[in-house]
Amino acid sequence: MAAAPPAELHAACLEGSLARVAELILAGASVNQQAGSTSTPLARHIASKDAPLHVAARQGHAEVVRALLSARAAVDQQSRRGTTPLGLASGGGHEEAAQLLLLAGAEVNRTNRDEASALYLACAEGHAACARLLLEWRASATLAAENHVSPLYIACQEGHAACVRLLLRGGAQVDQPAINGDTPLYSACQEGQLACARLLVEAAADVDRAAINGDAPMHIACQLGRDACVALLVGARARLDGADGSGATPLYLACQAGQVECVRQLVSARAEVDKAGPHGRSALYVACLHANAACAELLCGAGAALSCEAGSAVHAAHKGGHPSCIRLLLSRAEAEAQAAAEALLAEEAAARASKPPAHKASEPRRPKRRAGKLPIASSEEASPLLGPSEAAAAVPCRPLATAGAAREEADRELALAVESNHLPTLKQAIERLHASASADALSSARRAREKLKEKCKKAGQQARREAAEREASAASSRAAAATLDALRAAESTEALRLALSSAEAHAAALPEQAALMLSVARARVEREAVGSILESLRVAESTDALRAALAEAEAHEGVLPEQAALMLSVARERVEREVERVRAAAKQKMIDDFEAHFESMQMKAMQQADDEGGCSHDHADQDEWCCVCMAAPRSATIVHGDTAHICCCLECARLLEKKGNPCPICNEPIDTVLRHFFA
Repeated sequence: MAAAPPAELHAACLEGSLARVAELILAGASVNQQAGSTSTPLARHIASKDAPLHVAARQGHAEVVRALLSARAAVDQQSRRGTTPLGLASGGGHEEAAQLLLLAGAEVNRTNRDEASALYLACAEGHAACARLLLEWRASATLAAENHVSPLYIACQEGHAACVRLLLRGGAQVDQPAINGDTPLYSACQEGQLACARLLVEAAADVDRAAINGDAPMHIACQLGRDACVALLVGARARLDGADGSGATPLYLACQAGQVECVRQLVSARAEVDKAGPHGRSALYVACLHANAACAELLCGAGAALSCEAGSAVHAAHKGGHPSCIRLLLSRAEAEAQAAAEALLAEEAAARASKPPAHKASEPRRPKRRAGKLPIASSEEASPLLGPSEAAAAVPCRPLATAGAAREEADRELALAVESNHLPTLKQAIERLHASASADALSSARRAREKLKEKCKKAGQQARREAAEREASAASSRAAAATLDALRAAESTEALRLALSSAEAHAAALPEQAALMLSVARARVEREAVGSILESLRVAESTDALRAALAEAEAHEGVLPEQAALMLSVARERVEREVERVRAAAKQKMIDDFEAHFESMQMKAMQQADDEGGCSHDHADQDEWCCVCMAAPRSATIVHGDTAHICCCLECARLLEKKGNPCPICNEPIDTVLRHFFA
């Protein structure tokens, strides 16, 4: 029969036709032959230097995979890209096909030309069931692919939280970096994968670990506007003012990109708003330069300075031509100027009030009124001619209620003096007007002083209330700080356990920001507690050592966390396989020893018959002895169908039955062997 062409077997594997695959294998088709390139589209699709097992594994046809493996297909044969059938099945999410390949002896950590293992391919596509299966077969969770990208990194990048959870339980390094220094947490924040980032933070990932270019997870999250990740990092106490390789802070990058929500979170977390970035520019400067008015408003509300080393934020807004930012900054500058003016007036009024009044040496003579000249004022309202300083000193003695009327009267006198063109009268009117203006200024200063005094009084009351609240919570804050310092400083597992127990004892008094630190510490303690047991299961090479490690793990199974269940099941299966192998070996040894004993008995009987002239027993009938060994009396009945023979000893009869040999008398298959004779 002519052998079937390889393309036919590839097509059958692609279609998943088990009957056609079996027919081609019986026809002599090679299960390991790689197909060459042909001209038809189907052949070009199925004949890409792949063996039939590659095609079946990629398509997930489990029964076809089973048939090819039964026909001795090479289980680790590599495809054109160097991928094994296990990698193709895992990358496609075909759990049953992957399990068949593993049972057939597939190498679980074999990589392709891109250095990607089967676990990496499963995690990249989010196939959690295949990832769990591979981890049960002791796949390496830290085996990185090209550019040092680990399975945990690619799972975080693609947002497969279920795979991330499995990898963390399976021994993955939470901060394993790629070739450029990016950690899995950096990758999750870059892509906005909040669920993966939360799992990493709970697993005690370093939230401030920077890449080679100096970027930390907080920098990339603020730059790309991942506000949920920013909130997570702020809650994990990540650095708010750390600079990247160019000197930019997270607040600087958020203002530059116009990420308003990120700016709001950073300002609420008390990030430093005036820290200079690249070229001496502040966050407010760069926000105005890029017309991000909402960010600039948040920074102004937080008290950001209008000027920095690079210049004024107003100039930056003018340079960019952004009217909204210009109006915002000018209103801020006017408010600052108004506050400064009020403070200056209050300070001047306080200085004048504390100055002693000057003594008058002599009053200047009142000029005589000439006939026909306009009088300046009545005798009751006439004021002495004072200098500017004396008038200013004398006006505060006048009631404030008459200040407005005095100002109007001074204006009228000045107008009449100008009309009369009389120089002394004009001088007197001008001095009177100056005195009235000084009175107005002082009254304004008094009002500002009263407002300031009221404001200071309210601020003092608020400060006293806040101080009382801080004093009331001082004890709990000190306890919380001491507990958190102990948690941070704990390097060994024992010290961490003691610090954790202390923190849990003061859990009711701890502030809200300690909750995340406690969860991280608990996760670390659980991981350290189960680490020794799992490590003993991994390193156990002999059966006795494996049994001892398994017994220790099962003794703590009720208190171990969920991640120990996977390793325990693998250890139990390993012990069961080892016990089965030992039993099979013992059974085979018993059969071999029995066969050797049987052959020696036959040789001994034949030698004895030769020595005694063909008779093995002088005083007994030959029909009474076993026809097989000729050394023992017939003590067993061989039954087959409706017929029975008494021709062997019990030992030889059982051996014949076990080996499947026929009856030595009639050459029929043996049904059973009886110990005693029967008629």
